[in-house]
Amino acid sequence: NRGGAAGFDFRAIMERIAPNPVKELLRRRDSLKLTDLQVVRLQLIGDSLDVKNNMVIDSLTAQVKRLADSTAGRPASSAPPAAAAPAARTEDRPGQGRGGPGQGGPFAAFQPMLQQGRNNYLAAIESIKAVLTPEQWNMLPEAFRNPSLRARPGGPGGAGGAGGAGRPQRPPAS
Repeated sequence: NRGGAAGFDFRAIMERIAPNPVKELLRRRDSLKLTDLQVVRLQLIGDSLDVKNNMVIDSLTAQVKRLADSTAGRPASSAPPAAAAPAARTEDRPGQGRGGPGQGGPFAAFQPMLQQGRNNYLAAIESIKAVLTPEQWNMLPEAFRNPSLRARPGGPGGAGGAGGAGRPQRPPAS
């Protein structure tokens, strides 16, 4: 099952942070008056994004498996002394620690790969812009044309904590 390692549905996560934008464009094919050549080019962009993000999903799944295998195979003799056991054991479990390498939970470890998926998505948007005419591009919703402005749950006050910390986001403009 692709993307479902250790209870994480990476396919659903990737669909949320880096959806294939070509699907929306093809639903608007008639209103955008896309030419057959544009449709072929857009499908290639979408297929390329799917391949790239499937590779990211596979890498994330493999990383979770490695983390699970490394914590499951640890001999009992490596357990910390009893006085430090609760805090240390919590930090040794992926996604449950407060400090050290596990700081921020599993998404801190997965964030670079999730960001790669988001970057793939943003690159696809730029490729799409190059295929469309300026008139077609301007017919698209603002949230499509400027994906960094998309409202995402987990933002300030939303589920996920302060500002959606730990979620892949577009880097701030310099």
